[in-house]
Amino acid sequence: MPKIKLTITQVKEVQKIGDKGAEKLTFKAKNLEGKELWYFTFRKSLFPAIKNNVGKEIEGDVETTIREVDGTTYTDHKVTQIYVGGEAVATTKQPPKQTFQVYRDSPEARASIESQVAFKGVIDLLVAKIITRDDPFAKAGIAWALEKFGVKEIPSGRGEAYKPSRVC
Repeated sequence: MPKIKLTITQVKEVQKIGDKGAEKLTFKAKNLEGKELWYFTFRKSLFPAIKNNVGKEIEGDVETTIREVDGTTYTDHKVTQIYVGGEAVATTKQPPKQTFQVYRDSPEARASIESQVAFKGVIDLLVAKIITRDDPFAKAGIAWALEKFGVKEIPSGRGEAYKPSRVC
């Protein structure tokens, strides 16, 4: 998007939009052709650069869109960036958000996930008949699962060929 030069002629008061705290700043400016148009931005970090430059020329990125409402055509001029001395006023870099991933990085959580994945791998190998219950991996996996379920030993009659009965 090319930078355009605008001379700010009028700035309205900040307008609250919706119920989530969005704010919109609308201003009038002349473009290089001398045409005076209304512009707006939702980027709060641009507000001071607009308010403090009434009567002055700024450089900015503008997205122009056309929309139709009830048969009337509207042209919107949304300012997405302003440059002062060639440098962008608003940076796109935002602070990292704290997410669930932070919890998963704890040593306890990591060990738990690793154990679960290893157990799943052992079960997959048993089901595919690549290993038997006598294999050290199978014994370790079964012991881990028994401990997790609080079971001291596998109930009799539930060996390798055990198939649960269906209730119909």
